[in-house]
Amino acid sequence: MPDILKSLFESIAVSAKTTAMVSLGCATALAFLVFGSDNVLKSLGLMEFRADYRLWLGLLLIFSTVSLGIHVVVFVWEKASRAIRRQLVIRGRRRGLHSLTEPEKKILRGFIVLETKTQGLA
Repeated sequence: MPDILKSLFESIAVSAKTTAMVSLGCATALAFLVFGSDNVLKSLGLMEFRADYRLWLGLLLIFSTVSLGIHVVVFVWEKASRAIRRQLVIRGRRRGLHSLTEPEKKILRGFIVLETKTQGLA
């Protein structure tokens, strides 16, 4: 049984970008159905559908909006955490450079001034 569930989950696994786009499309369509004007929905023949399934449309709208909101929060979190990690790494490297001894700084200056990748230390 677990193998069947695993294969089922793997088969429906899609990328975050795809699910975000599907959530956006569903939220837009559902918002139109739930909050659209009666005249437009009548002309499209969707007035009875809205009346019959209003509860389910509202629940699906909430679900797709929450899903889209989660994608936005995760996206912002990933970008912010990457930037913070990058700044921490840079800060640590600067501390490392400031803690070098004078002979070590002299060797590094040779790489920078001469623009070389190797250096003879003899």
